[in-house]
Amino acid sequence: RVLFRSTASRVCAAGDRSNVLLMGSFAVGLGSAVAWSFLGDPAEHSQFEPAVGYVAGSLVNLGLMQVVKTHAQRPRPFTQNPTYTGADCGTLRDDCWSFFSGHTSNTAFNLFYAASAYDLYGPDTQKPGAAALAYTLAGVGTIAVGSARVAAGWHYWSDVAVGALVG
Repeated sequence: RVLFRSTASRVCAAGDRSNVLLMGSFAVGLGSAVAWSFLGDPAEHSQFEPAVGYVAGSLVNLGLMQVVKTHAQRPRPFTQNPTYTGADCGTLRDDCWSFFSGHTSNTAFNLFYAASAYDLYGPDTQKPGAAALAYTLAGVGTIAVGSARVAAGWHYWSDVAVGALVG
């Protein structure tokens, strides 16, 4: 077993971890929108209200991120370090703007959407504290993705903080 991995290996692992967590958050967010569209009480909301809310929120989040990144044009941290090229991660670095973190904002949106959908559309007989637990897990997931983005050299802490708030 390797006790210490190279810096490049740790950076790549952090980037991979943030990508996996982001994809998982999409599954949770979209899954909750679809589930509550079909499982929620039709007397309390229209059938597709959860799904429409999810799509609208996703589009606003994505649009805002693209507008801000295009106008802010803050370079990613790895571009400031001449010894790290990122080539060892095997990824295309076509998105050269850092502010704000799209991974973090999308993760925050997806996970907090799922928590709020459970809170709004879930059964009235929820166990005490279940919604609070869902919101707490959403926060933990968002922090995990943001931390991984910083560790991978893709973002500064301010990028992920703003991304979490926007999401």
